[in-house]
Amino acid sequence: MTLPTGSRGDLVRRALLRRFRDAKTMQQLPPEAAPFTSGRIATIGETQVGAPPVNQRECRQWTQGIWSVTDSLHEGLDGILGGAFLVDTTKGAFGGPILSEAIVYASDSTLRHLSADPPAGCHTLRLSDGRTTWTARYQRTALSHPPSEQAVAYRLVDESGSNPTTWVALARHGAYLIEVRLVVRVPKINYLWM
Repeated sequence: MTLPTGSRGDLVRRALLRRFRDAKTMQQLPPEAAPFTSGRIATIGETQVGAPPVNQRECRQWTQGIWSVTDSLHEGLDGILGGAFLVDTTKGAFGGPILSEAIVYASDSTLRHLSADPPAGCHTLRLSDGRTTWTARYQRTALSHPPSEQAVAYRLVDESGSNPTTWVALARHGAYLIEVRLVVRVPKINYLWM
């Protein structure tokens, strides 16, 4: 999708990370941005690190990322989503950390909804990568920089230790919300595309 130069979507796309330490974007998955109304949102979502909840669809915003609920936000052409996928290949194809980033431009009420804590029913979740199902706990974590009400972090921890912990940080900047998701160890490649 070609975005007009200087448009809000173009600005979001250009703001997305291309590199972070040893992790970088892959040529076949370039950073992309699209309006909420575009069918490209699902493609952008495929680049975001996460796993779908088994029976708790209302929890997908926290398990799969903020992209997963943009289709239900009814922002029209004003809502923009951008996404980037970065992988550290210094220790092999997927041997290092995997990182995804989403940037959302939307109304204040939408951004408050996207950065809210999950309901109590989403604090313990059954997740699946398509082959394995496990239980993960939502845990709010502290951010050392910057200490702000505009930034929050959490992690999804598999209590058995068999599946990776997903770390998530959300930072609000004006009419934008930035979500960064990090997985340090990935036992199954299918986990990425759920």
